Amino acid sequence: MKDWKKAVLKDSATMRDAMEAIDRSSLQIVAIVDAEYRLVGTVTDGDIRRGILKGLPFTSPVRKIMRENPRSAKVDQTREAILGLMKQKKIHQIPVLNNEGKLVGIEILDELLTAP
Repeated sequence: MKDWKKAVLKDSATMRDAMEAIDRSSLQIVAIVDAEYRLVGTVTDGDIRRGILKGLPFTSPVRKIMRENPRSAKVDQTREAILGLMKQKKIHQIPVLNNEGKLVGIEILDELLTAP
């Protein structure tokens, strides 16, 4: 399993920070969290690309390009339920939250498909 913690940024981060985190983690997604580690959004490489095409500078706040209220899974969901949700919604990465809405992981479709 890849180190998902490399793909987490505070909501005060910039677009450049998101690009660097995506590059560092190789997950193609960054989870954006508040000071209490609650998920407030996600940023993918596609979101960054669209921001660049709009002419946003790399110093722009990540909030300008993040997807608010992203799809997420709950920590108590089964692997099969998470996999089913990802297939149904055609998503490749999904943040996993505890009951307080705090980020506790990021599941990756390819890893779920190859896991026993």
